[in-house]
Amino acid sequence: MSEKLLIETSPLETRLARLREGRLEVFHVFHGAAALLPGVPVVGRVRSTVAALEAAFVDIGLGQDAFLSLPKVKLEALAEGDLVLASLAHLGVGDKGARLTREVSLPGRGLVLLVGGSGVHYSRQLDEAARERLTGLVASFDLDRTRFGLIVRTEAAVLDDGAMADEFSALMDEAETIDAKSEAATKPVALLCPDAALALFLRGMNLAGTDIVVDNAALAAQLEAHWQGVRPDLVEALDVEATRRLMDGAGVDEAIERLLDGRIKLASGGEIVVEPTEALTAIDVNTGDITRHKGAGGNKASRALATNLEAADEIARVLRAANIGGIVVVDFLKMTGRSDETRVIERLQRGVAGDTSPVRIGGFSKLGLVDLSRARRGPSLFDTLSDKSDRVRLNARAIAARAVRLALRAAEAAPGRRVICESAPDIHARIETLRDAAKSDMMGALEARVMFQPREGFARDRIETRIES
Repeated sequence: MSEKLLIETSPLETRLARLREGRLEVFHVFHGAAALLPGVPVVGRVRSTVAALEAAFVDIGLGQDAFLSLPKVKLEALAEGDLVLASLAHLGVGDKGARLTREVSLPGRGLVLLVGGSGVHYSRQLDEAARERLTGLVASFDLDRTRFGLIVRTEAAVLDDGAMADEFSALMDEAETIDAKSEAATKPVALLCPDAALALFLRGMNLAGTDIVVDNAALAAQLEAHWQGVRPDLVEALDVEATRRLMDGAGVDEAIERLLDGRIKLASGGEIVVEPTEALTAIDVNTGDITRHKGAGGNKASRALATNLEAADEIARVLRAANIGGIVVVDFLKMTGRSDETRVIERLQRGVAGDTSPVRIGGFSKLGLVDLSRARRGPSLFDTLSDKSDRVRLNARAIAARAVRLALRAAEAAPGRRVICESAPDIHARIETLRDAAKSDMMGALEARVMFQPREGFARDRIETRIES
């Protein structure tokens, strides 16, 4: 199965899209020169502790306190104003702050070193012979088990002892550097620079067998430098396509538009309709020209089952691609037998089996609905890109980022020429505001080629580029 990870950069954002057989599976947007990404180690200042919640609220420099869950004994050792080393589990959504964990995970190919963790944990998928070999090898490592924990991954079985020892040494060097930075910190701070933060985030993704394509050589060189020693397999998978149409050419922008629209067509001619609300996400399966299903025949029940099975696959993909979390209620097409319902549930379970966010699926209710829950891991696609008043429309930040992408594409198509990029006044103002958070070197290069101008009378989502005469 063909898998590809596309990484597209611009002064205002970095976008990541994971494709499977050419279809969007996972999408992330990180704003500006982002150093606060999931998995990144941070030093935060304790603002308060709440014994009833067994948690502390911690300032990590985001303007909104992050939530750190701790056992009672560790919580009692903290006081207001203390600096703590933690890892960003996921970003906040709306009025809910980011979540932290005390363990900092440093993933390699065969090992994961846990700063602040304890014990050695072996993958359950390791067979007896591999586990015996690796147990002896790990015993030879100079691991301070009062400060660090270790996870031995399934992939360790195919790595020789020398490669494992080198990986452990590189991870320990990384951990000691983080510890030193943490000890030296006097205020809330992310302990990695933006390119190192992105490299660590990508290490945390399961990218085995995935081709990684980056749109500029500078970022590729930075990622390669950070991965040497700990993930040489990712270095081998890394490639550069120097184009400003990396995602557009792969159909990612079009796929995002379909997700935001909420109406996703099925190959059968039917569709699923996704309606996110504050309390839950409702998904409706609608019929269409389902006679196109091979083997469905003219039997209405058989055609309904075929459409529901196809919809189950698509729902599992949409949950991942749009990062939909919380409660989800699905209204499948009506079926006549329990055996058909069982097949649909089993198909849905297979579809979510590889999801990195845990998914729990209930059966069909008496009303014919299926409820499921997916762990909320950061903002959804709608939280990130949609306007609050109309989820189909992009918000101002997303439109400003799109204007910059279009300007970059126009500049690429007309080398040596100056590009004028016009937008509605409020969008132009947003572009100006975002410059402070932008990647300064990229923005400087962009401003040398592109002039951004406000245009009265433009609709909010209208962007026009032209070559200066």
